[in-house]
Amino acid sequence: MTDDFTIDSLRAGAIAGVAQADLDRKMALTRQTHRLWAARSLSLRSPLDPQLPVRPGRPEKPALVPRTR
Repeated sequence: MTDDFTIDSLRAGAIAGVAQADLDRKMALTRQTHRLWAARSLSLRSPLDPQLPVRPGRPEKPALVPRTR
C-alpha cells in the first residue's frame, strides 16, 4: 500500500492493514480505521475497495531474538 491510501470503508481499512509490511504504519492504519468506524464515518464496504493481497505484508527480514526460558 502507498502512504497516500485513503480509507473509504471498514473493508478497505482492514485490507490496508493486512497489506502493510511496516508494523508502525500497519498500527497507524488500524487505529485510523478504528477511529473512523467508531465515529460512524465508514461504510462496511465500497465498490472502490482494493483487492485482497495475495500475501499479507511482512517485514523483509524480521529481527530474530534468542529464545528465553
